[in-house]
Amino acid sequence: MRRAISFSLFFSLLLPTSVDAQATDADIALQFRSEISSLVKRGRSLEDIEAVLMRRFSDLDVDGTPGISATDLEIGRQSVFARLRASTLNRWLALDLDGDFQVSEDELRVEALKSATRPLRRGQTMIEPTPEQVDQIVSDLIAGQLASDSDGDGALSLVEISEDANNTARVQLERHREVAAFPPQADVNNDGITTSEEYRAEIARVFASLEGEAGGGMPPAASAADVTSAALAARRVLERAGLAETGRSFSGARAGCELPSPPEGAQAYFVGAYDGTALTDIHLGDPAQPAELLDITVPAGDAPIYLITTFYGDTILRLRGAAERVRTVVSTTPRIGVIGGEEITFATAPAACHIEVWGGVSPQHPDPRSFFSDRLGTPLAGAVTGETLTQVDLGLGTTRATGRLSGAVQMNSGGDAAEAWRRFQIFNPGGFIPLDPATVRTAGQAVKLNQRPQMAGVAQLVDQGVLVRIPQKNSAATVLEDDAGQIKIGGKTFIPGFGDDAIGMNNLTYIEERPKTWVGRAPEVYLVTRPFTYPAGMSGAHAVVFLLPEGMAEPRGDKGHNRIQRISR
Repeated sequence: MRRAISFSLFFSLLLPTSVDAQATDADIALQFRSEISSLVKRGRSLEDIEAVLMRRFSDLDVDGTPGISATDLEIGRQSVFARLRASTLNRWLALDLDGDFQVSEDELRVEALKSATRPLRRGQTMIEPTPEQVDQIVSDLIAGQLASDSDGDGALSLVEISEDANNTARVQLERHREVAAFPPQADVNNDGITTSEEYRAEIARVFASLEGEAGGGMPPAASAADVTSAALAARRVLERAGLAETGRSFSGARAGCELPSPPEGAQAYFVGAYDGTALTDIHLGDPAQPAELLDITVPAGDAPIYLITTFYGDTILRLRGAAERVRTVVSTTPRIGVIGGEEITFATAPAACHIEVWGGVSPQHPDPRSFFSDRLGTPLAGAVTGETLTQVDLGLGTTRATGRLSGAVQMNSGGDAAEAWRRFQIFNPGGFIPLDPATVRTAGQAVKLNQRPQMAGVAQLVDQGVLVRIPQKNSAATVLEDDAGQIKIGGKTFIPGFGDDAIGMNNLTYIEERPKTWVGRAPEVYLVTRPFTYPAGMSGAHAVVFLLPEGMAEPRGDKGHNRIQRISR
């Protein structure tokens, strides 16, 4: 039976009676920061970002009073809600082929058939769906759309369509960037109105404090000079608005770096990097994160050593030489382990002490030698930094070129596991080193993993017959990273992160196989012959594709970024 509806009732249904609970202040601030970070990564300058966001400021300032008030924001939310709702309504009404303002099952079938008859993709292969598959897809699509058919008459009326449009818009509203355009901290004097000066100051403050994402520090588009000028710009607009006395300090993020006092007469050293060169079968608290390892040679001497460390992930320091001199290890990251030495005190420094030394010197990540010398009130005896560290000599202040470390297992250079080992070695040139957890000192606990991590674990499973490597088409594409740290693939520009980053594009996975050289290859594919547990740490460039026979349970453990494809037996 067809249902009639008056347009007055129709439009009353479109007006939301209330907007669902808004995001918290923290959520809004995070979304604001994320949006600016995204613009920076696309190479936008502070002036470009300000222009984009100030246009939004002008669009929302609609209540006749200068500045953005709660009234402006509510009107803005209602406006965004209306646009989102209209978009959903348009999609529904586009299916109304006979113009009677309702969508029947026959009309839904027309659109469903368009989707169902498109070729299916499996890897790089296009497969025409069978008639049975087409029928199943059409049935599933129609059933999903008719979920909004509240009266069960087999058609979607304007009442039902409008209810779905309202519900969909409410969900989309909380993710919409215009809704979170004005973080509460922008209203510096807390008078309930964010002026244009206050908003410009907040844009500049976030730009200046932005530490970058994907582990890379400030992207090349934001130089140290840009960041400094952003801080000054924010200060100037606050001064012009008479708000300088309540403005936030741009160096405040470092003011909380309070280090524990070194032992009497101690020499202080700093060692920091993105990662160590070798991988172990130990975790220091997170089973999904196998600890990396590097060697540190301690020079001879009488004074105790106070060692400050910064690493991206959990790291084990294997001490050589006069290891007994190391008495204190202060880590700016949660978990650090030590092999060697005698009595060692572990301490975790506040987050304000964390400096991403692998991203270059900037106002957010100053030179560690001067920074920690200032915090301790005495000059550091030495500092060694880099992206990946292998064998550090504290006395010389150097690190040896990347190479295999002692204790690394022999990698199988032949057979089906050879490719897994090759990929493992790209990111772990120091090799895979099994350890006895009893030899590792840490503030927490060192725990042995049940199997080898990352691609070393895949190689182990291949040798055990659990996995069978399925060779892929031998195609590779190579792109070079430019001086600005960017790569271009298929007309798109990427700013890759540090470490084990991976970029999927054009059915290839690009990884940095050599410095500044990104090679795209088909994903590694393995057939599963019996149940197993995922090796730890299989994210980013370490992820593979597992072909899982129908009926077999999915692997146990942390899936990481691995993909599962079901196949018929």
